Amino acid sequence: MNGRVIDNCKVLSVEVEVRGGFDIGLVMLKSNSEEFKITFMNEYMTLERNGVREATFPDLITLINADNGMPILSSELKNGMKAHIVVVSRTNIPLGKGLKYSDAYKPVEEALGKELIAYINNILLDCD
Repeated sequence: MNGRVIDNCKVLSVEVEVRGGFDIGLVMLKSNSEEFKITFMNEYMTLERNGVREATFPDLITLINADNGMPILSSELKNGMKAHIVVVSRTNIPLGKGLKYSDAYKPVEEALGKELIAYINNILLDCD
């Protein structure tokens, strides 16, 4: 899948609220030299490094527990956790047809307050 390790970090803070059956939130992480923000809506949806977008769902954004090598679910995030940020590009993942239409992302953008469509229009069938 050609994933890449973005950095090794520590969780600084986690904000989460439950809305409509979804855990929606933001996790802040810090490595030795960089700061990261990851938004989630059950799944990790956006990754920013020092304020610049690094990955956007349907890129696979994953946090791996540095202590035991297991994936960290958004519902398991805790301050102080050590994690590896790993990303697999959407171009390396078989995507269902439903993920190729902008309507699928509009409610997520609204819930997160973050743009997604502008970053993934290269896979969308209904965008020029």
